[in-house]
Amino acid sequence: MGRQAKIRANNKNQKDTSTVVDDLIQHLYDIGIAFKAQDGHIKASKALLEGYIPGWTYDFQNKSAYLIGVESALRIQLEIDINNSSAKVPDKYVRLKNLQKEALTSLKEENILRFQKLTLEILKKLPQNAEADTCVNLGSQIPMQGNYQAAITYFNQAIFLNPYQYLAYYNRGVIYSRNKNYDKGIENFNFSIEIYPGDPDAYDERGLAFLKNGQLQEAIEDFNRAIKINPNHPNAYLNRGGAYSKIENYQSAIQDLNKALEINIHDADAYYNRALAYRKLGYYEEAINDFRKASHIYRETEQLADHEDALNKINEIQINELENESNKIVVFEDEELAKTNNRIISEVHAGYYDENEEQIWQLFDVVLCKDNKDDDDYGDRIQRTIEKLYPKNWTMFNWTEPDNQGKRIMSIRLAYSQ
Repeated sequence: MGRQAKIRANNKNQKDTSTVVDDLIQHLYDIGIAFKAQDGHIKASKALLEGYIPGWTYDFQNKSAYLIGVESALRIQLEIDINNSSAKVPDKYVRLKNLQKEALTSLKEENILRFQKLTLEILKKLPQNAEADTCVNLGSQIPMQGNYQAAITYFNQAIFLNPYQYLAYYNRGVIYSRNKNYDKGIENFNFSIEIYPGDPDAYDERGLAFLKNGQLQEAIEDFNRAIKINPNHPNAYLNRGGAYSKIENYQSAIQDLNKALEINIHDADAYYNRALAYRKLGYYEEAINDFRKASHIYRETEQLADHEDALNKINEIQINELENESNKIVVFEDEELAKTNNRIISEVHAGYYDENEEQIWQLFDVVLCKDNKDDDDYGDRIQRTIEKLYPKNWTMFNWTEPDNQGKRIMSIRLAYSQ
């Protein structure tokens, strides 16, 4: 996930004589979900009951508090103090909540200077806990594939230690989204944004979860927010471009992907997605060029499956043009030969052969058969078709005479010619 909270020194002094229960009770006081009533019992705080403590909620039916996301594993029985019904929520929680709401309003109104000022103020007021920060760091170092539950355990611990640790919610949301549990991912991004509205990555990741969950309008709105906060956020432009393509607004998609590439010219996904949009608009040369660039970058970064996919897309465009414009007059009788032909076509267009060398690559022969030997125009039509598959100045043709069954063989070799 790549984002780690800063490790801060723990300046709190702890009593050696304290018990685990004493520590837990003190912690519940510290995070604001409980208080000691006049009768000496531990009871639910006003801040908990009115939803001021992020991540925590109160079950009025069962009279217990639980941490959202781990409700089945952690529930704390807390009675409501009916004698304390007129008590107020402590000012520190009210002030922080008001700042968070005002920041979100400023973002909606596009008052970015005001928004930036408010989010800086929020950061100063967020409660800190060094142990929670350490848990976030430890969870961030665990690979997401194969052992993501261990990372989530660390983030759960961080949130229990400090309900305001917004990076723990963010990282937990990333794991859930990567594992296609988009509803839980969105829930966690909601908490992260509620606590600290100034993180553009949280909006971008929530937008991506919305996008993959089929909530396209919500996705676009979140990408808009990320871009308002950081006008040079490459992922937000990339992802919004993908969302625009989903609603078939390909021109807007291309504009966003252009911006993503202005920010990062080596973004293979941006080239790939822009190629998809170009293809939808019928700009086949532009699409092939972008798929070629994407395939090069994927190969250089050892993303071999994506590299192959980009090559296949080049081939698909060529074959589709062939089928549409030549009425499927070319027949590959050997399936493996057809696959070889398609792959080399893709690699030629991807630029893997040096066009500046005057040499001949005898890469393969393609056998093209036609039963009607009286079709004098057949050879010309075949040649025009093949020329659509290969770049200019790259093909050499050699026809044999018809055999006793009226079939002719065309041998094709790729060669460069000035």
